[in-house]
Amino acid sequence: MIIFILQGSMTLLFLSYHPTSWRPILLYWSFWVILFSLIEYIFYLADRIDYFKGWNIVWSIFFYIIMYPMLYLHYKKPLVALLLSIPFTFGFMWIFGYF
Repeated sequence: MIIFILQGSMTLLFLSYHPTSWRPILLYWSFWVILFSLIEYIFYLADRIDYFKGWNIVWSIFFYIIMYPMLYLHYKKPLVALLLSIPFTFGFMWIFGYF
């Protein structure tokens, strides 16, 4: 439910109000990384999220730092974003033992 409802609607909100110049973009991305990290941490404290295979909140923050620029890039240039996502996906899979 968290993935489909909360994160899906928040992603639409993220793209709807995205700024166009670089300094506001970096502040905007930072806001969303912090917001989602706090939401995840609250869910973790409430025992609604379990981490496996070495994943933890620090890895989630790192993932959010990658995810928000990729979301915006996918909105602007989907093929480029998909091609850049491949090494990140395989990297995470390798790090956490899914190969």
